[in-house]
Amino acid sequence: MERKENSEKELINLWATAINAADIEAVVKLYSPGAILIPSMSNELKKNAKQIKEYLAYLLAKDRFKVEILEHVSQKLEDITVASGIYIFSWNIKNKLHKVSARFTLVIQNGLIMQHHSSVAPE
Repeated sequence: MERKENSEKELINLWATAINAADIEAVVKLYSPGAILIPSMSNELKKNAKQIKEYLAYLLAKDRFKVEILEHVSQKLEDITVASGIYIFSWNIKNKLHKVSARFTLVIQNGLIMQHHSSVAPE
């Protein structure tokens, strides 16, 4: 079966929906096999699917971990789309909601994430 190529808006929505459902496998499938993730809550570059999956497992192990996409814009460059935006991560710590605002940039090609850079926003 041929995979449907997602627009950048669909891809970002699928990513957030899968994160919020704690569906690690669905999130990983949105990344290209050679994807790179520069995570916001780790100092280590994630250079392959195994490392990306391990990082996602770390995030999704947090109590009621969620993401909310606040905004994003995109630029089309031939066969690559660059999408940048703001999202908020939230989870519970001792029954208290903890929120972290972060910025992201996705490099998308053929409907998959090639590179994902995320950084905590300054306060």
